[in-house]
Amino acid sequence: MPGGPAIATRDDTVQAGDAAGVRDHLVSYARARDRRPDGVTPLDDFLSEPDPGVALALWFGQHRVLEPPVDRERLTALLDADIARIDRLLSAQVNAVLHHPRFQALEAAWVGLRYLVAQGEGEPLVRLKVFDANWGLVCRDLERDFDQSVLWQRVYADQFDMAGGQPFGLLVGLYEVQHRRDAKHPSDDVSALTGLCQIAAASFAPFIVGASPGLLGLTDFVRLEAPMRLDAFDREPEYVRWNSLRDQEDSRFLGVTVPRILLRRPWEDHSQRIDGFRFRETVTDRPRAADRSPDNMLWGPASIAFGAVVIRAFRDHRWFAAIRGAPQDAIAGGLVPDLPQCPFPTEPYGVAIRPGTDVAVSDRLELELNRYGLMVLSDVKDTNYAVFRGCPSLQRPKRYDRIGATNNAKLSAMLQYMLCTARFSHYVKIIMRDRVGSFANPEECERYLNRWLMDFVSQNPSGSSIEMQARRPLRDARVAVREVPGSPGAYNATFQFLPHFQLDTIETSLKLVTQLPRARGG
Repeated sequence: MPGGPAIATRDDTVQAGDAAGVRDHLVSYARARDRRPDGVTPLDDFLSEPDPGVALALWFGQHRVLEPPVDRERLTALLDADIARIDRLLSAQVNAVLHHPRFQALEAAWVGLRYLVAQGEGEPLVRLKVFDANWGLVCRDLERDFDQSVLWQRVYADQFDMAGGQPFGLLVGLYEVQHRRDAKHPSDDVSALTGLCQIAAASFAPFIVGASPGLLGLTDFVRLEAPMRLDAFDREPEYVRWNSLRDQEDSRFLGVTVPRILLRRPWEDHSQRIDGFRFRETVTDRPRAADRSPDNMLWGPASIAFGAVVIRAFRDHRWFAAIRGAPQDAIAGGLVPDLPQCPFPTEPYGVAIRPGTDVAVSDRLELELNRYGLMVLSDVKDTNYAVFRGCPSLQRPKRYDRIGATNNAKLSAMLQYMLCTARFSHYVKIIMRDRVGSFANPEECERYLNRWLMDFVSQNPSGSSIEMQARRPLRDARVAVREVPGSPGAYNATFQFLPHFQLDTIETSLKLVTQLPRARGG
């Protein structure tokens, strides 16, 4: 071709398929055995060659010579085929990295953290602290007595025992737990959760974690779409230790969520990328009865979503009673907005939307899961919303002869009430820490705390706005302080709160018992 570079093909019948094979041959030069004594490979020569004609000769190898005339269209087609082949090879490598279980766990942690940070953006009183530890490390830390663990030091001692410490309001674990060990899950989760609930109760900071499908005897949560019974929790011996954990008093500071949430849509091919790389993430569809292949999209525990709900409640009201349900025309309550949307591949974009959770849980099954102490994030059909309709803790409420006592036990096992009482306990512990030695006797301490509590009491909630009720969230409150027998200077305080926000048809008072810091010289 006149005016073109002097490059000719080996013959006049070269096909696009030949070019791919030549490219493979050239790339193989990059192996260590093909390095010259100076450490440079032919691929290095190609990448560093400034002259296009020489670079093309290096690319096509010995079978391409610089002879005129050059068929530009054929040359362009061969190069386009090579570039497409490289993109396919690179895409396979990127997909392999993205879908490796260890990389997915790392990405899920960072994407989940980014989601939580976004919920508190612009709110100076929302502070997130990151404790970087995998679940195996947490389990090993809790093999010792819980108050000798690193977690105890970070969560309790560093906040309550040191001046300037700020208590944690909520602990969100990006982990998935189950009731027993197996080949894929070698940790003793029940033992670790026992220590964690003791730390959470002492710190008045509920710990929220995700459930593994193995907790329900499943390989994945999609199997929840089929009818199933959960009475194995009551009758199978393998759940004895799990139920023993549920019967502990401190387990009301544990929340276990189901199912999982989608953290990121699969990467799409964007033709406007600056580097020109045409990449589309290849994902398997959700496993169904006819397809048992694993789903490799990026999922994370719903504990992330619950953390976002609590952050929003604090940001809007500084109070945690309204963290469940879906109020009309408002992003509030237990509503989780803006979950990633992933369309079905068989439908036009936007026509049919997959849920933001890996399974849509029926109302009947949700009630059953709640009864066994699991918090369910339910899909809101045909939207990118999900909702926590209930917030049960893991605790199995005790049954009493009196209906009122049984109802109070049920309500005391709900996380919204634990978060409310925990908020007051943090203030009380910090106030008393900063006033250690200021009180001559428990009566003086009791009067001081009762005066402080009155600032949060309003006896006319019906005439108050939501904002005023959030600032004065109690209808009544009182505290009784008693000296600990045999421990001079150490006090126990028993608080009783009657909140305005009643999310259940039964009104209840909340009771909190905590030990106040010991006076100096005690």
